[in-house]
Parts: sequence; C-alpha cells; structure tokens
Amino acid sequence: MWFQSLMIVFGIIVSVAAILMSYRSYGLAQQAISNPSAIKEYQTGVYNLNCWPVDKTKDACMDINNPPAQGSWRTFTTDIKFKQPFSSLPIIKFSSISHDVESGNRFNIHASNVKTDGFTLGITTWSNTSIYGMNVQWTALVLNQ
Repeated sequence: MWFQSLMIVFGIIVSVAAILMSYRSYGLAQQAISNPSAIKEYQTGVYNLNCWPVDKTKDACMDINNPPAQGSWRTFTTDIKFKQPFSSLPIIKFSSISHDVESGNRFNIHASNVKTDGFTLGITTWSNTSIYGMNVQWTALVLNQ
C-alpha cells in the first residue's frame, strides 16, 4: 500500500513538472517553478481502467482489448468530473502509473471536451496491442496570468 501511495505522489510530481514545462511558454513555466504562488488552481486524480477478466457481454473495455485481425485504432473514453469547477479552462496532463498490456506498449492518453467542471479522458491503442488495465494519473492546472 505504501508503495502505491509513493507511486501516486511521484506521478503527481512528474505530471506537475510536465505541465509546467509545456504550459504556453517556457517563461511562464519557469515562473511557476520558482514561485509556487504562480499556480492559481490545481486538482489531481487517478482513474483505474480495469478490463480483466474480459466479459464480452458487458465489458465496457471490450473494444480496447479486442484487436481486430487487421489492427486499427480503438479508443476507450470516460468522463471525469472535477471536485470543484475551475475559474477558467485548465490544462490537463497525464501519466500512466501502471498498465497491463499485451503485444506492445502502443497507447496514447488524451483529454477532450475540456471544460471548467471536467473533461473526457481517452485511452487509444492500435495495431495488435490489447489493454487489460491501466492506472492513469491526471493533473489539471491553471496558472496565474
């Protein structure tokens, strides 16, 4: 249990660093790193995608872990709601804390429909990769302008 907590904390640190380094301009990221008060609002969470054992009659993940013979892009989506709405649109960053995949590590984690009260988390895979489970750490951040 302590190891999982440590990995979550590490994921938060890595996610915040990635957000700060990719946020609109390098200067703004440097300002936030050197001055934590530059962070206006911040929320984080972990989403657990569990697709094992596969129940093809009711498994929401069936498409993502059931590659077609020719291989193609497959996406699983779920809505994430923030505990409190942000005052403006946040930037969302992700890291995979752990993942159970078969036939390669081909996956992409992304956000769509970003709003002040939540976003849609998407996990896309392709070719013959199957995803049986994944813990995704997400971080939403708004910086002072």
